[in-house]
Amino acid sequence: MFCYGEKEKWYKKIVPSGMLPAVQLDGKVITESDDILAALESSFGPLHKGMGHRDVLPLRKLERLLFRAWCVRADVLCAVRVGAVLCALRV
Repeated sequence: MFCYGEKEKWYKKIVPSGMLPAVQLDGKVITESDDILAALESSFGPLHKGMGHRDVLPLRKLERLLFRAWCVRADVLCAVRVGAVLCALRV
């Protein structure tokens, strides 16, 4: 995800794309949420039920749906705000 404005220089050296979230594990930078969780489980084991557990899979799908809906809403709100500014400027 690209958000929260410009990133610090030290962060951009590690994650040139500036994506969030990110983790550096065993010298490898990982920026996708599910990939991060899978790598952490692989290295340290699951905290309770793993990412692939049958009880967890429906919750992961729900989380993805909610996140996509939030992203669409954020894009629409941003477009509305930009449109309002342009309208106010009479562009």
